[in-house]
Amino acid sequence: ESDVVPSDNRVPLNTRRFGTVCLLGVSLCTLCVIAFFVLYLTPVYVNYWRNTQLLWERNLQFNPDSISTHVQLCTFYSTTASPPDLDKALFHAKSAVALTPDVYENRFNLAAIYLQRNDLVESEALFRSLLKENPRHPLARRAVVELAIGQHKMGDWDTAQSNLEQAVKLREPRAKAALEALVKLKADPNAQARQREWWRKEKNKGNA
Repeated sequence: ESDVVPSDNRVPLNTRRFGTVCLLGVSLCTLCVIAFFVLYLTPVYVNYWRNTQLLWERNLQFNPDSISTHVQLCTFYSTTASPPDLDKALFHAKSAVALTPDVYENRFNLAAIYLQRNDLVESEALFRSLLKENPRHPLARRAVVELAIGQHKMGDWDTAQSNLEQAVKLREPRAKAALEALVKLKADPNAQARQREWWRKEKNKGNA
């Protein structure tokens, strides 16, 4: 008969209780983290996806040199926002051009924003540069019309009419209606003088 006393391998009761409490604590913390993501973060990110502006602004925080983000925000602030925020649109248009100075489309967008802001000297110079650089580009026909719109605003109606006639020959969809409207305006002997006066005031505002 052996004199060895059998050892008791059972875990003490207090130790088992402590382990159970720890397990419950870890589980509770995990549930709290999950609840945080579900109840707080999920609605935040869903809001980003539902709101185009927030989505692109958020993306720009992580990637400030994202060309597509600047282009999208330029479009948003110039066309979608109500009312349009042309200062922000100009910032993003310039940022896109600074990152891709050789991309025709981004310089066209910048010229269009200048036109929308009534920065007509800058707009005309950039549209002329684009047309000189590549008159066969798909956007060149639109550039002719945009250039004519700027010239019309400045009261240079003869040059505007010449450009619109060129755009009609190029079959730019908007050119014919714009040309007909300009011809009707030119029939009013005082209309061009009023337009030039408007442009004079706009230039003075810009120089103030």
